[in-house]
Amino acid sequence: MNSPPHIRDGGECAQLLASEVPRQVGTGADGAIDRLGPEVAAVLREGMALERKGNLDAEATARIEAQLEAILQAQMRAAQVALEAPSSVERKAAVDGVDRMHRVRSVARWIPFGVFVAVLAGLVLEMTIGQGFIWFGGATYEPLALKLFLALLPVFAVLIYRPERSTHSLRGRYLTLLARWLVMYPFAVLASAGLVAFAPWGWAAAMGWVVGTSSRVEVRVVSVDAPSPRSRGCDQYAQLEFKGAMASICLEGRLGKQAPAAGDTVTVSGRVSRLGLYVEKLHSP
Repeated sequence: MNSPPHIRDGGECAQLLASEVPRQVGTGADGAIDRLGPEVAAVLREGMALERKGNLDAEATARIEAQLEAILQAQMRAAQVALEAPSSVERKAAVDGVDRMHRVRSVARWIPFGVFVAVLAGLVLEMTIGQGFIWFGGATYEPLALKLFLALLPVFAVLIYRPERSTHSLRGRYLTLLARWLVMYPFAVLASAGLVAFAPWGWAAAMGWVVGTSSRVEVRVVSVDAPSPRSRGCDQYAQLEFKGAMASICLEGRLGKQAPAAGDTVTVSGRVSRLGLYVEKLHSP
């Protein structure tokens, strides 16, 4: 049995009515027509019925050709859409990419809050544990802290300026333009940069205290400040030196029977680590 010809347009389909299809009647023409698809087969069978009745005139032929052309155009559009549609793998990759982007954005929203908490914690640690810690890296970090402070000034200037221009939060607290932009705005920028640059001292003290081991060592007293009983913070400070590193240590709660004098070498109890010495107690000379 001959296979049906390849269909390119509605006119060729209509020509089957007068050529291929009539010759295949009785020899499997129904199977050949069915292979063209149900919609095309229905139109061809309609044409064959009209031909058998002798009613296949020019008008009927034109109508059948138009129907076949419309069917073929619809099939071609459907095939084009199927070719352009993304595969299941591509759709899954796109969905995974969107999910990853959402996760990254969710994490990114918490970064400023995490930085704020870390900086605030560093300040609190310096005001507590840092009051008794001699950091070996303090002298090295001091010039770096100044450079970091200066580098952060333009960063915080932009970070504070942008939300203020959109939310006007300072306007509700400080009515005058002078107070907002010449006082509070520079203060906020300087304070933010200073806190970030200052925070490593607190974290170094905390880490040194955590990883340090209890020891008794000797330190040299460089200077001793006069007592300040009315002070809201520490009553008295002393500059101590240990292994070439110096720091101002609060003597309140750490003194023995009497305060040391400048130049004395005293024994202290504390926690020693690679980061430095945390002074817990100064023993009398």
